[in-house]
Amino acid sequence: MGNYEKLHLANNLDALDLLAKRDCDVRKLKFQQICNALSKLYKNSQLNVLDQEKTYILLARYLNLYNYLKNNQSDKKFVELRFGSEYEKVLMQYEEIKRSLEERYAAKRAKLVHVEPPQDETMKEPPVEVTSQRVFTEEFVSCQQLFSALHKNHNMLLVDARPEVDFKESRIDNSNCINIPDHTITAGLSANALGKKLPESTQKFWDLRETYDVIVLYDWNTSSDNFASTKLHNLRSALVDWDLNRNYNELPVILNGGYLELLQMYPTICINPHVYLFQKNNELDELLELDNIKYPTESDNKTQVMGVPEDTENLPPKETTPEIEVTKESLIHENKEIALSQHNVILQLQQQENEKKILNELCNTENNINNIANMKKRVADIDVEIIQFQSVLEDLLKKRDDVKKRFKYHFQEELEDDIKPDEIPESEKMEDDSDKLKDIIVEERNKELQRARALKPKKVDSNATIFNNETREPDRPTINRATKPTFHSYILRPKVGALENMTCGLVGLRNIRNTCYMSTVIQCLRNIPSITHIFCKGAYAKYNIRSPAAIIHETAGLIRQLWSKSSKSLDPYEFYNKVCQLEATYRLGNHEDCMEFFLFLLNHLSEDCCYDINLPSVMTPKQKAWYNQFEGKNSFFIDLFYHQIRIKQNCNYCDQKTTYKFEIESTFMLSVPDHDFSLETLLDDYMADYIIPEYCCAKCKKPVNNQKEICYEPKVMVIVLKRYRQVHINGNVALQKVESRAHFQKKNFRLRNCLYQLNAIAMHSGDMNYGHYTAAALTPKGWYEFNDETVRPININDETLKVKACAFFYSMCDD
Repeated sequence: MGNYEKLHLANNLDALDLLAKRDCDVRKLKFQQICNALSKLYKNSQLNVLDQEKTYILLARYLNLYNYLKNNQSDKKFVELRFGSEYEKVLMQYEEIKRSLEERYAAKRAKLVHVEPPQDETMKEPPVEVTSQRVFTEEFVSCQQLFSALHKNHNMLLVDARPEVDFKESRIDNSNCINIPDHTITAGLSANALGKKLPESTQKFWDLRETYDVIVLYDWNTSSDNFASTKLHNLRSALVDWDLNRNYNELPVILNGGYLELLQMYPTICINPHVYLFQKNNELDELLELDNIKYPTESDNKTQVMGVPEDTENLPPKETTPEIEVTKESLIHENKEIALSQHNVILQLQQQENEKKILNELCNTENNINNIANMKKRVADIDVEIIQFQSVLEDLLKKRDDVKKRFKYHFQEELEDDIKPDEIPESEKMEDDSDKLKDIIVEERNKELQRARALKPKKVDSNATIFNNETREPDRPTINRATKPTFHSYILRPKVGALENMTCGLVGLRNIRNTCYMSTVIQCLRNIPSITHIFCKGAYAKYNIRSPAAIIHETAGLIRQLWSKSSKSLDPYEFYNKVCQLEATYRLGNHEDCMEFFLFLLNHLSEDCCYDINLPSVMTPKQKAWYNQFEGKNSFFIDLFYHQIRIKQNCNYCDQKTTYKFEIESTFMLSVPDHDFSLETLLDDYMADYIIPEYCCAKCKKPVNNQKEICYEPKVMVIVLKRYRQVHINGNVALQKVESRAHFQKKNFRLRNCLYQLNAIAMHSGDMNYGHYTAAALTPKGWYEFNDETVRPININDETLKVKACAFFYSMCDD
């Protein structure tokens, strides 16, 4: 035992195990890096076997790394073949050194108990403090726990993430309290990059952040309930996930309830604690909307007498502007102008309805599908115009009722005695004229309807003779028109023209609440030529059928701004708020999937532009499948993004009849292998013949061969890479990201007989729970990367781009 070096690292095996596990996070290492680390650990463990403590740590790290590789690698046999014999040597040596160290540590403890320590202080070995007591044991700490830790004088860094103005007004009275304003915190930002945004007085604390016992993060009122949707989530992620080469004694914690709760419970440890009342009052003001309350004036201060209440039904609305003298002539003239406008609107409404009737009649006799689709599109446009006229007509009726109320209020008493026959009847005359006009319109409608019915072929009763000229009218069901919805909420939108001054489009989108996935989809879509054309030329307005539209107007407004603004970045608040109205989960600020949001947006855009198509009398199987897939509807976006695949199922062992089925999708979802690959190879594998063992021939009970064939190529082809797969780790199922490189063509990518050009790439870095999305797009100035508000040129052949690529957007080349 005397040949070994002195024990100098710890006092027991538990302390050595802690040292072996320190700085050993291997989750981000690739397979080859782990293999190299194993070889290096084994080599270093044999350099100085007399230093048993150091050798024990190296061997323990080798065993831990080997077990991690074996549990997370799909090919376990390969791992055993490569490291099996070496692993057995390491395990035997580890057990032998472990027994030896246990004996040496026991002897050392016995010696310390029975033998007096030497008087020479220079020979005394200082004790090694390996384990230390944690300040906090949970991620969220209460105000009581923080108060207790402050009184125990723990070395803590207090990070206040409130606005700078609020921090200067009131803060915790502690020298280690710093402010990181909330506007500097963005998703995906590393702790090092965040530190560069801070002032020098704060940077000196931030650069020493790993020397503190613990870092406490807080803002106004973040708690465990809303933490995921706050800036503190991004700040903690920057410290935990994006702070390389930093080893914290304890992971950062969150003050549950925030600074507001701390002010309420412990105002003595805060500077200017009175700010608590002002903050609470601001929250009450927002809740009650006190600014919208109208208070009575002195003129309204009338004493109310018990008895019959005042008749307020005929009173006009009270005006806040100076009173204007009201005369009979002015009210009669105003009523006349409203009636004339009403007359013009009714005439235009009648013209639109007549045109709609004629188009509907023609649709019933037309056989050409394209002509029917064009007629239906025009009918949809007419419906929108009819709704607009109806809305205007309702407004005119309301104005006319208001004029009548004002006239009755001001002149009712005078008219009973002094009214002249040629004054008030003028208004009544206009009403009589409008009533006559309505009667004329109804009569014209009936005439048009009779003429249209006369054009239709008459049905002859099968029991009637050919000499009987009378035909039976079929029994028509009665329809309750009272259930028809009204259009009070319709908003008139002006016609949208083309953008006059288009820029190069090098504009980023600011990250609102972890919305990098949203910005990436918008940047990819708006660089597709057909999408650019429909929105920037204003053509999208004529495709919009649904009223009110879900999101097409907000999408168009954002894309038009990106192509017309000269600023470096934009705030997509209107688009973001509309998305959150349609799907509330996007407001939580979670790490969402980029392509899931793309499908969500495409679905709503398609429904905004959907129009009905008539069922043709004769359809091929692929036409019938397409018709059934979209329930007899079509839209511009369906024509643009969707493709159709026919799957031929035939048995090679008997004469069973061949069957067909069809797949209609908006994306190609392709699985990614562990090694480098090309998109062409993946697509070929996707379209290759395959056999499903569970699906057998009904006649001979043998597996059926499935052959795929493209029936309809998309104008915009979206290829999505499935980079996650299920793995079993310690008996649990987890998702593991595949980071192999994707090789792709920028031009002349072939799908069946069509060629495509690459327009944009969606990229992702990180894992499924944490990460960041960016976009690479082909702009008029070349390939650029759109990283939230940052826009910079990018090398499309870069190797890191091939690893991060998760979706490709191709557009069909013109013939």
